[in-house]
Amino acid sequence: MPIRDFIADDLTWTHDLNEEHAVELSSLTREGFAELINKATYVRAAEKGAGASVY
Repeated sequence: MPIRDFIADDLTWTHDLNEEHAVELSSLTREGFAELINKATYVRAAEKGAGASVY
């Protein structure tokens, strides 16, 4: 499974994934999640639905 740069099309599924794991992470609105992505130093994505890494 290749790791690649995050693209705009990844926002919806990564936000959904974040919300599915809100207990372990934190619940964010879509706008709040987009802001987090924009402020992050490192954002990468795997295949759709497989995962993402945000620092």
